[in-house]
Amino acid sequence: MLRIALLGALVAVAPLAAQGPAPAPAPVPAEPPPAAAALFRRLLPLLARIEVTASGAGAKGGVGTGFVVSTAGHLLTNFHVISPVVHQPAAFRATVTLGGEVRAARVIAVDVIQDLALLETGAPQPAALAFAPPPEQGTRLYALGHPRDLGLSIVEGTYNGLLADRIYPKVHFTGALNPGMSGGPAVTADGRVVGVNVATQGNEVSFLVPGARAAELVTRALAAPRPADSLAADVAAQLRAFDAEHFATLLAAPVATVQLGPFRAPTRPAPWFRCWGDAREPTPQAPVRQVQHSCSTEDDVFISETLQAGAVSLSHTLLGTDRVGALRFSAAYEQAFKADLPFDGTAEEATRFRCTTRNVRQATLVVRAQLCVRRYRRLPGLYEAAMRTATLGGGRTGLVSDLVLSGTTFPTIQRVTQRFIEALAAAPASAAP
Repeated sequence: MLRIALLGALVAVAPLAAQGPAPAPAPVPAEPPPAAAALFRRLLPLLARIEVTASGAGAKGGVGTGFVVSTAGHLLTNFHVISPVVHQPAAFRATVTLGGEVRAARVIAVDVIQDLALLETGAPQPAALAFAPPPEQGTRLYALGHPRDLGLSIVEGTYNGLLADRIYPKVHFTGALNPGMSGGPAVTADGRVVGVNVATQGNEVSFLVPGARAAELVTRALAAPRPADSLAADVAAQLRAFDAEHFATLLAAPVATVQLGPFRAPTRPAPWFRCWGDAREPTPQAPVRQVQHSCSTEDDVFISETLQAGAVSLSHTLLGTDRVGALRFSAAYEQAFKADLPFDGTAEEATRFRCTTRNVRQATLVVRAQLCVRRYRRLPGLYEAAMRTATLGGGRTGLVSDLVLSGTTFPTIQRVTQRFIEALAAAPASAAP
């Protein structure tokens, strides 16, 4: 510490002790601009602010980002940025601000599963962004967009590969994406697109649509443009194809099962489900013990701000007690069967649920089953279903199970709910704990 103090003192008094005027300081060499700054300047002319407004009202419905993907002036963005224009073209319109000019934009293609959309602006561009193959894990990336409509920004982050246990691929991006950056590009240092900003979980955990999926949409759409009035039908067709590929075969034999007390119940229907369990021990206020087992997909498909599709979940709750009589247990069991299931969606988007309830006799069990179904109004052939079952005749032990499917077809609902009920069974006496 003494040497540092003395050195500081000598430096401070040296100019005073020197004879004559002090020499001019040597010029400091100018440092090259950071990579992010140079990249920002280079890509700025190819990035657009996208705004969706209610026709006639002028009210801003949402803001996102897009980027130029063809010299003819086509822009790529997220489907969720412009979804009101697809669902209600007479009520909403999209405008883009590109190079300081505001223009109307027309949606010409969508990939609702990947959350992508292609826009046409009619304004030729001198250049377009190109797509890159997936880089090595750990590669530095730069995401661009309009966070919270505060102006175009650039965010540095890291490419961490594809997420596991997902139906469709998503890139894990370590960077701070924010609302408004949706639809913007995430690029390498040379300015090529690796992914499209799509979602965040906060704390620099964010997600990108892989660049390869975006490139596929651009290539397909530019080769065979679709009329604007077909887009809603395209969304429904894509969801039905998704249903046939991923949901129609769920719970097909052999069905994986888990033991819960004296019962066996279906579990993890496919590798892209995640399952977890929990238990709640009895208390004087809640004397019924509960053991829970749940599985769900990690993905859903954005349809609107209040409606999703492509999600499946199943759950089981084992209830049992030796602390109260059969009558009090029956009341608690009935309450569990009647508990509400949470659903989104407005009356304009989906019909009311229609429910049927009946008892079903299996080889080893009798279950009470209630199936509720509603139809998506704007997406022909697609439904949402919730089924709840409860085992009967178990004294002071019972199993309540739920199955929820969203954005699926009615034949899939029939097949999967039937397989679900068939998979419920009494465990062999030798296996029961």
